[in-house]
Amino acid sequence: MGRVLLGFLLCTFAYPAFILAADRPGAFGGAIIVGTFTFGGSIVIGLPVFLAMRRRRWLRAWHFLVGGAGIGAIIALPFIAGGVGTYVPVAGTFAGLGAVHAIAFWLLAVARNPALSSPSVQSRASANI
Repeated sequence: MGRVLLGFLLCTFAYPAFILAADRPGAFGGAIIVGTFTFGGSIVIGLPVFLAMRRRRWLRAWHFLVGGAGIGAIIALPFIAGGVGTYVPVAGTFAGLGAVHAIAFWLLAVARNPALSSPSVQSRASANI
């Protein structure tokens, strides 16, 4: 499960790193905001969703793409306080970022990971259904 942990860590801190690397004025505040949402979404929502997906053997790239977009839209829910006109564009952006985040995680942690495709994992997953 080392690749999975590494995938969560790298994906969680990727957006703040990209924002800071852009070296734009005011980027630090944006990096903190994005990092907060990304960390919260990854750990609080993403980890349980990943565990459920693993248990159900939903380990294809498109599963992660859809799941990441959904998580992104959920993470944007606090913006509903600004009204639907505020939430919809933010939710779209967060859904897009969530999808990118999830595909990056899939590439790092799931794709060609023998720990997630071995017969013993498959039999344990089947037993948990």
